[in-house]
Amino acid sequence: MSDGKAVTEYFLGYLNKDKLTLLGHSWGSIFGANLALEYPKYYDCFIGAGQLVDCLENEEAFKRAAYAWAQGDADALELVNRLTPEHTTAEHFGIKNTLMRKYGYDLMAGGADYSLTSAIIFNPYYSLGDWVKFLRTDMSAYLDFFTSEEFADFSLKGRTDYQMPFYSINGDRDYQTNHELAQAYFDEVDAPYKQIFIMENMTHGLLESDSEGFSGIVHRISEIERTC
Repeated sequence: MSDGKAVTEYFLGYLNKDKLTLLGHSWGSIFGANLALEYPKYYDCFIGAGQLVDCLENEEAFKRAAYAWAQGDADALELVNRLTPEHTTAEHFGIKNTLMRKYGYDLMAGGADYSLTSAIIFNPYYSLGDWVKFLRTDMSAYLDFFTSEEFADFSLKGRTDYQMPFYSINGDRDYQTNHELAQAYFDEVDAPYKQIFIMENMTHGLLESDSEGFSGIVHRISEIERTC
């Protein structure tokens, strides 16, 4: 949170602006929402994409959905029964990914509409060395943080009062961050203005599977903000 505040203050000064538009996807959506709630004076609106609301509820909702998918498939049901939403482990997430791939709900079920390899190689902000370091990172650090009490404090349950416009962009087939929980949270949000955008036949990889559609929604939000 202190890093997010510091980066925000840096860009406000660098761009000579009073406020920034804050957009977060997936983990970034719960982090961004916390920044918006904690430091409302810095942001003219918040856009949550693939909105994560609460980690425990998210994994519990996935297990319920997976149980419905697996009916009539003994092997799949055995995998579902090994899910542990109350105590997430590497095995839990491995099974989750397996089930999402099996039933067509994985991150980019429809593929990417641009070359991710080219985006990595030719990205001017990262060197190949940066990517090598990233790929060698011990990912267990993320799992440790995900299961920590510190990250549990980021839960958005019961925290719905925003002092800026609130926008939500979600795929209607997203079970990485459950789209039904995102809709329920949006319904509870109290903000000066709010609007939700549902991307049809989309899972969690909104920015990769339909980059043009996602960009179009962001531009629509920009137009709304200009006329408010």
